[in-house]
Amino acid sequence: MEESGIIEIIELNGFYQMRVGIFSARKTQKQYAEKLAATLEQAGFDTTQFWYKSIPVVPGMIAWVRSRVELPPSVISNYIRERRNRTPNTVLPLWKARLLATLKSIEAKFLLFRYYQEFRTKQCDYLILWNGLKFRQEIACAAAQALNIPCIYIERGALPGTTMFDPKGINFINSVPRDPEFFRRYQPISKASWPEQIKRDQQLPENFLFIPCQVNTDSQIVRFSPWIRDMHRMIDALLEAENNLGKKMPNIIIKTHPASSENYSQLINRLNNESKRIRLIKHGNTTHLIQHADAIATINSSVGLEALQNRKKVIVMGEAFYNISGITISAQNQRALEQALLTYTDWEPEDLLLENFLSYLEHEYTVPGRWQDASDEHLMAILKRFKAIITTENRQP
Repeated sequence: MEESGIIEIIELNGFYQMRVGIFSARKTQKQYAEKLAATLEQAGFDTTQFWYKSIPVVPGMIAWVRSRVELPPSVISNYIRERRNRTPNTVLPLWKARLLATLKSIEAKFLLFRYYQEFRTKQCDYLILWNGLKFRQEIACAAAQALNIPCIYIERGALPGTTMFDPKGINFINSVPRDPEFFRRYQPISKASWPEQIKRDQQLPENFLFIPCQVNTDSQIVRFSPWIRDMHRMIDALLEAENNLGKKMPNIIIKTHPASSENYSQLINRLNNESKRIRLIKHGNTTHLIQHADAIATINSSVGLEALQNRKKVIVMGEAFYNISGITISAQNQRALEQALLTYTDWEPEDLLLENFLSYLEHEYTVPGRWQDASDEHLMAILKRFKAIITTENRQP
């Protein structure tokens, strides 16, 4: 069948009377799900909302006995790593880790069968949910995948004031191309915008590299930071670099994360005692620090993208979807980090590659508007993206 025919059938038949499930695990998600469901229903979809507290228990127990669906091992291993990261720089005893893993495995399997039975009963064609990497959401994904239900993931957008709506995943596992050649050949719809520039604070050093802290329990650190386990390990790596590089070590300003509950006083005292080049500050405007730094280093924070928007050099120490050759400097181990700190002043990103990448993110990949605000314009943009996803999947052989 020709592509135009597929699109026409989708439009005429109310998207084949598709049933779309929306899984929510927080009240803010539930509120958004209600608004999104109303928008989808106006477009002809049949929607079902799954509030995690309301999914029946007894059918899940029956499914536990009858079903052979397997719990992905990553659900428990990532929970244990996240639990360890709640108290960084401490050791979780082996017996406690094993007990936690056993108890959490029982809970996870029970949730898996509850979700599996509910999704099977409702017979959804798609499941929309947030993140997909947190405990309950990852279990919901496993249940959907066991039933061959495609998932679409919502998350805060890669750029400020936007939303991700991606059928592949979020963060490092999203669907943004990684091949530099894609962006060299890409024909931009429009030029990428430049953020408003902030006047320099005279208290800042003349030359410095800026590093943002990240939340130790965030999926960006738990899932996509192979060699830096938490912010304490990041400080270890930077102090080792300073010890090895000596006077060649650049001045570094590190800023605490506003959403982190960690007490940073231990790290501040350590840097005051052991470093001549590295400062950790609790206050300051992140955008201001980005714009007036010589470069930014990050594990995989969205600050790295904001830095690219400001056309800054970026060193990436973890797994980030924007860590693309020609756009950023990759530092995936201690030796590579030290080399990057030595040479970043002489390196420049490829202008065409960077501009096309930013244009693609702004005008094609991200959905305008924050999902938390759920404006009418945003909801219509989500609907348009959802239609495009369905159309693309139906075009595939």
